[in-house]
Amino acid sequence: MDREAAGWLTRFDRAGCLAVGTSVEDLCREDAAFATWIGESFAHRTAFLRVLAAWQRADRLSAFTDIRPAPRQVIPGVAKLAAAVALFAVAGLSVLAVMNRTGEEMAGSALVAQTFETELGGQETVTLPDGSVIELNTDTVILADVTNEHRHVELLRGEAYFEIAHDPSRPFTIAVGDETVTVLGTKFSVQKLETGIEVMVTEGRVQIEERAAEVPLTYVAGGQRALTSAGSVLVEKQDVAETQREMSWRTGRLDFADTPLSKVAAEFNRYNETKLVIADDAAAQIAIGGSFKSNNVDAFARLLRDGLGMEVVWHAEEIRVHSSPQ
Repeated sequence: MDREAAGWLTRFDRAGCLAVGTSVEDLCREDAAFATWIGESFAHRTAFLRVLAAWQRADRLSAFTDIRPAPRQVIPGVAKLAAAVALFAVAGLSVLAVMNRTGEEMAGSALVAQTFETELGGQETVTLPDGSVIELNTDTVILADVTNEHRHVELLRGEAYFEIAHDPSRPFTIAVGDETVTVLGTKFSVQKLETGIEVMVTEGRVQIEERAAEVPLTYVAGGQRALTSAGSVLVEKQDVAETQREMSWRTGRLDFADTPLSKVAAEFNRYNETKLVIADDAAAQIAIGGSFKSNNVDAFARLLRDGLGMEVVWHAEEIRVHSSPQ
């Protein structure tokens, strides 16, 4: 499908139809066959948005690197882009997000697909044009396409918390692999897993559709969690305390209650370059409780050593933990 999308992009590029700010709707008006293809499935639209966003990013990066120390003439929008990139790089924010936002101002036209990305251990909150708010967790990439006609987001990697502005005329859809989550207005999180997705709803209700499998739609309400895998969807009730622990990442912390150290280590490893390695089964089964800074694995390792008497050995890229001194 990505190959088809790339084919359409190449076709439009050769025809000179692409420019910063070009939207899918603009291209549909240019080519009836493309309009038919894009309307066949949501998967077609998201595949094309991926390649379009990549093209737009590459084009802006090229414009940025072509700026010379003393140019004869600098396009105002490009100069604005360079200044914005420098400013936000100092602030530690997502350069990709800045480029997309600046590109909208340069285009002065309809909103286009935006890419937002966080690095390992990073977090970012973005507000979409419809008023919806998305909080990106560590190592997360989303592609957002919000216009006056529709609201689509694709979660390419990682985890995000959504507060969706209510708008019955424009259902908000989130594509993650073979799953699509559809909402009108609610609060929930979505995490992309190796085998599917995890959805936790704190308020309202969402609908999960398995696009690759002929199964009924699944509805998940506030206080419930859903896990998908291989065309199956498991929905279970989750108490408020557990939900708060699961979403403690939104405050930069990781909260645990009688959680096996193996699972605790896996969570810390999502946020830190230095990986926590649990070296034996006895250590893996130790129950951990408490609240810890997600990006400070060293402090947590010292607590294991000083508080629980475990053997902790620091290496260049990992911290190995044993249940007892070796």
